[in-house]
Amino acid sequence: MYLGDSIMATVKKSKTKKIVWSVIAVILVIAIIVAAIVVGNSKKKTEVSLTTISTSNIIQTVNSTGEVTSGLKKDYTPGTIATVKEVFVKVGDSVSKGDKLATFDTSNLDTQV
Repeated sequence: MYLGDSIMATVKKSKTKKIVWSVIAVILVIAIIVAAIVVGNSKKKTEVSLTTISTSNIIQTVNSTGEVTSGLKKDYTPGTIATVKEVFVKVGDSVSKGDKLATFDTSNLDTQV
């Protein structure tokens, strides 16, 4: 029985060695795969866009529509009584300094002098 026990022990050692080497091989393969994934991900390039910088003026344009009204209203009263002869502008027209707005009928004033 001594010889049989020895053979059985050798067979058990052989099976144990095979299992240990198989586990080591599997761990080694997993380590290689993980290393390949990590190295592959680190080599991915990040896209970057470049531009040349320079100084310049910022120009902003705003287009709008609306109505402009004056906060001050002034009535004009001539020194003498006269009738308006002709009006050259309408409500809402744009006017500038020096524009002729109206004329007065002064024919009755001329006869009074």
